[in-house]
Amino acid sequence: MATVQITWVDASTNETIFNVYRGDDGASSVTLDAAHKVATLTYSGSATGADWANTKWVNTTGALDTSSDFELTAGFGNLDSASAQTYTGTYTDNTSGTFKWAVTAENSIGESAAETSAALAIN
Repeated sequence: MATVQITWVDASTNETIFNVYRGDDGASSVTLDAAHKVATLTYSGSATGADWANTKWVNTTGALDTSSDFELTAGFGNLDSASAQTYTGTYTDNTSGTFKWAVTAENSIGESAAETSAALAIN
């Protein structure tokens, strides 16, 4: 069991969803389907003040066996911003092995191509 931290840069200005996926142990790529999903973060509208992180993005845990929900820990910026926004999230993974993760953005047109991490060993 290990805490996994994922950071990505979002350059889009019109996404409403981020999807976070984890590949199979030793796989060279990440399959983008429900069975490999760690979390779906859905934009829930504007918020300000101390509740920004909790109301801006709503997390739905994916199908993977994790011992904690994916928690967005940084990057609660304005979706309409023209500048790149950096997001960071963490969760506790129950599996050991060597994995890659991928993040996609989604809007009314569909899901973007994935940004995929380098392989990382979890012991």
